[in-house]
Amino acid sequence: MKLQYNAGFSLLEILSIMILLGIMGTIIFIKMSQLIDEYHINSISQQLISDFYFARSKAISLNTNIVISICNANNTINTNGSYKIFIDNGEGGGISNNWIQDGNEKLLIYRKMPKSIKLYTCTFYNNKTGYQPDGSPLKQRWGSLYIKNKSKFYRMTLILTGRVKLYYSNNGIDWK
Repeated sequence: MKLQYNAGFSLLEILSIMILLGIMGTIIFIKMSQLIDEYHINSISQQLISDFYFARSKAISLNTNIVISICNANNTINTNGSYKIFIDNGEGGGISNNWIQDGNEKLLIYRKMPKSIKLYTCTFYNNKTGYQPDGSPLKQRWGSLYIKNKSKFYRMTLILTGRVKLYYSNNGIDWK
């Protein structure tokens, strides 16, 4: 008697493997999405710190006041917040040291928050701060700026010496 040998897989085995691969793919996609979101907010927070230090170095090198004007998401239509850094020296008919970019005062940086990140709170007086020619905060306006995405919060704090410190939180309450 001759034995019959069946080569290949049954339909049930193939479906089982496809379901298992689908579940694994979904888990990997979710994890990668979370990692990309975390990378994105980390890079934005580092850019924010870099921009503050840039403003400080410009104030020192140009021997003039540099203003950082912040527009948080609560005060802005169709954006997640923004900030601009400009020289407040009264150039071109503007008024110097009035905290407003007028005349031909030079804009150094303008950044809008991407759609996945929100600049949601600012504790600076009138949402403005900046640096004096000695590198200290203008008119002693130190405070904090808060950004967030779906799962992470960052607080960037400008302290009395002009340095910037970065804190993070997973719930917006407990800062590390």
